[in-house]
Amino acid sequence: MSTDVGLYIVLTAMSAFIIFHSLLLLAIVRALHDLRVGLGGTAPSEALAEMPLLGQTAPPFVADAIDGRHVGPHKYRGRRAAILFVSTGCSSCAATLAEVRAVDFKADGGLLIVCRGDPGDCRGLASSYGLRWPFVADVDGSIGNLYHIGSYPTAVLLDPDGAIQSHGSPRREDLEAVVAGGST
Repeated sequence: MSTDVGLYIVLTAMSAFIIFHSLLLLAIVRALHDLRVGLGGTAPSEALAEMPLLGQTAPPFVADAIDGRHVGPHKYRGRRAAILFVSTGCSSCAATLAEVRAVDFKADGGLLIVCRGDPGDCRGLASSYGLRWPFVADVDGSIGNLYHIGSYPTAVLLDPDGAIQSHGSPRREDLEAVVAGGST
């Protein structure tokens, strides 16, 4: 009888431990979700529901790049383009910008980089990578919201008519093909 009681106590303790850890994990996931949404991101279900449909015209905007140029998707009509959304302090964004720096962007395509953050921090990010493409500081996330950006980095690829061709994680080969005028 004592082994049955001991086994019951062990199983009860293990069950309580598993339930406690499951609730803790659920609380951590919820806190991360709330933090992401609070920082201007979108909940995954909202992002999927609101994501611009492929083939639709890219939402228009006009912004001043950190070098003073007026830019927006309309500047790339007639050629393929990429809008690359990055954020200051994002290690994946830093790796993507290093890849972008390594790509030869001499051909017909265009690249516009939209940086979520303070203009000074975005300017520092652009200069630290020696990037010559238009770099826009999206202080309040309004440009990112137009394109339903929920995570960084994200690339939105546009066809020559200004329609959204793809929306997602940037891949070097996609950016190279778009900027060179090839197909993805």
